[in-house]
Amino acid sequence: MVANVLDVVGEYVSKLRSSRYRGLLVVTGVDGKRFSGILKLLASHYPRLLLCTRKHIDYEHSGGLGVHNVLVAGYSKVKRLLGYEFDGVLLDVDKGLEPNIIGLVGEMVRGGGILALFSSKNYDDIDLGFPGGLSYYTKYVKKMIGKAKNLLVVDGDYILLYRVIDGIGSMKLVDLRLRKHNIYVHGLKVSPSQLEWIDKFIYFMKSGRRLLLGVGDRGRGKSAAIGIALGIGCVKGYYSEVPVVASSEYSVQSLFMLLEKTLSNLGLKVVVKRRGDLIYAIEADECRISYMAPWEVDRGYRLLVIDEAAAIGASRLRRLLAQSRKIVATTTVHGYEGSGRTAVRVIHSMVKAVIEHVFREPIRYPIGDPLEQWIYDTFLLNVEPEDRVILGQLRYNVIDRKLLVEDPTLLRRIYGILVLAHYRNEPNDLALLLDNPRHFVRAISSIADSREEVVGVVQVAVEGPLSSKDVGVLRRGLSIKGVLLLDKMFKYANDFEEELTRLKAWRIVRIAVTPSLQRRGIGSRLLRELENEALENNIDFIGAMFSGHDVIDFWVKNNYKVFYISPRFNKITGEKNIGVIKPLSREASRILDVVLNRFKSHLLWSLHVVYRDLAVEKIHKVLSSLTPTSSSRVGLCLTKDDVSRLKAYLEYKGLHESYYDVLHKLVLISLAEGVKVLDEKEELAVIARSLQGKPINDVASILGLGVDEVKELVEKAYRKIAKYFIKAYQKYLCTM
Repeated sequence: MVANVLDVVGEYVSKLRSSRYRGLLVVTGVDGKRFSGILKLLASHYPRLLLCTRKHIDYEHSGGLGVHNVLVAGYSKVKRLLGYEFDGVLLDVDKGLEPNIIGLVGEMVRGGGILALFSSKNYDDIDLGFPGGLSYYTKYVKKMIGKAKNLLVVDGDYILLYRVIDGIGSMKLVDLRLRKHNIYVHGLKVSPSQLEWIDKFIYFMKSGRRLLLGVGDRGRGKSAAIGIALGIGCVKGYYSEVPVVASSEYSVQSLFMLLEKTLSNLGLKVVVKRRGDLIYAIEADECRISYMAPWEVDRGYRLLVIDEAAAIGASRLRRLLAQSRKIVATTTVHGYEGSGRTAVRVIHSMVKAVIEHVFREPIRYPIGDPLEQWIYDTFLLNVEPEDRVILGQLRYNVIDRKLLVEDPTLLRRIYGILVLAHYRNEPNDLALLLDNPRHFVRAISSIADSREEVVGVVQVAVEGPLSSKDVGVLRRGLSIKGVLLLDKMFKYANDFEEELTRLKAWRIVRIAVTPSLQRRGIGSRLLRELENEALENNIDFIGAMFSGHDVIDFWVKNNYKVFYISPRFNKITGEKNIGVIKPLSREASRILDVVLNRFKSHLLWSLHVVYRDLAVEKIHKVLSSLTPTSSSRVGLCLTKDDVSRLKAYLEYKGLHESYYDVLHKLVLISLAEGVKVLDEKEELAVIARSLQGKPINDVASILGLGVDEVKELVEKAYRKIAKYFIKAYQKYLCTM
């Protein structure tokens, strides 16, 4: 690389270091020798660098490149470095730029440092999208690079862009001296927000409040502040055992590192427990703080810590909040972990005695840092839905993704609505939206006062037709990326292989309406418009897969049928995934009739084990949505002995427990066929008691009744069913 380019890079780095603001460096068109020159130059200015490559390596130091202060890590290992700091991070973008990675490492860079993107390809030739993707994502990111401040773009021997903002950033860190609490932790520096959090934590532990909630953007030191506060709480004897719940062990490493440092600085003998290079527990005197996965917490605790509540799913969050006496929780509002709006709503809906705290200042770089602003603006980490919209005439729109690149206001509007449809939004979702050739976007807008505003958005993925090779993959029980609806249909209709290869489906990835206009039929209107478009394009069916069970009513109301419920919990959301479907063609309807009957039979026969933990109200909604047919009898019939015993049960008013085998059979047949002899509460009672096998006390709690009332209700329901089948027994008699 020519000397003047290296001189410009050196000047650029010097300006960043003196300003304490961070910068974005893009280096393209470099071979190994030229890259080595850039790396050596950066290593001469910065004492600690991280180089991320596409190679599947763990960690190594780049002594082979002539430098020794550079840690090299494969993309797959970068998450292990959460909580670590570097003066600069260099990303290999030869095969694309994953938004999740840049959102993750961007917060590792200290003030005055750089985030560098490098590629052997020339700037005009780099493709930042996923393999096989469209070019829109690459065009979008390049457009945003052109808008960045504190920017240097080098392409081979040429300087394409060079821009450094004026001004000196400042970070206000203070010594942690908590004299008023009779605790002095020396050697630690904290931000004003972190110090305020620690004060609130100590007050919280002595108060009658149930929850201390910390919110803030990524990079605000939330995990570190929890670690320091927990250490002080150990010394004060507030607790002896505290589980720290998070989505993974990687995400709590900074918490444990600050906890260890705090306890050591306070003079305690600390025992650090590790799995490999990851800390999973810290013990000091009689205090133990340990990591727990969300699904491992099986009892209540005096204090429970939830680090990054947005990442563990609404269902698990509700369960954890209900279990423990006191909870300390943090969540990221904007940033790599995703949107914390859902988490905050769940928390406030369940816990009223809340002390809330906002982490304001970044801890590694000054407020107003241009690199943070660029990452947030480019990958829409700080996007919010526009909620001041007047409802007027509605219009359905086909959204050209080229327009989303050209009109950033429209992109922010659409993406801001879509993030509401998911418990957790990740940067990679933006690349998926812009670049996936089998995805598309439709919107519904409101026209009022000569203005048109998008108020509803649907993101759709195309599935099928399947090839014979695809069917072979499904036959072996394997999955195909991007194929969810046809995969689940195959589980119940593998004898329709030939027909399934002809089907084409549209899968709704997300559908959402701006908050102030929800429950006004806009989402249903958007669905109808999409269905009409699908019919025009000869699509066989539309469906969706989701884990937020609170939206089942929306789909059932729009005549979608539940055809699949996952047998296992989604590890991220804590719910069982649900599939809904609506046929649009005759062939799809014919196959779906078979699928629904088989699914209903599977559900009913599995309720006592596989779906025992599913809410009975949800089971009832699912069964009520399925149209009964004569082939829905789940393989059961009545023997003459069954009929004789039913008559004895009714005539002699015996205990239903003595006739439970035949009554259980009747409940299965009646629910399979949709026999309507029970009211809703009676159906809920027999589903929970008879099919799920829940204890009578649990059924009483579910229905909000006393135990004796439930016993009477169940007995009444059994007698109603028995009377119906005595009258109609000829229809259900076994033929052999």
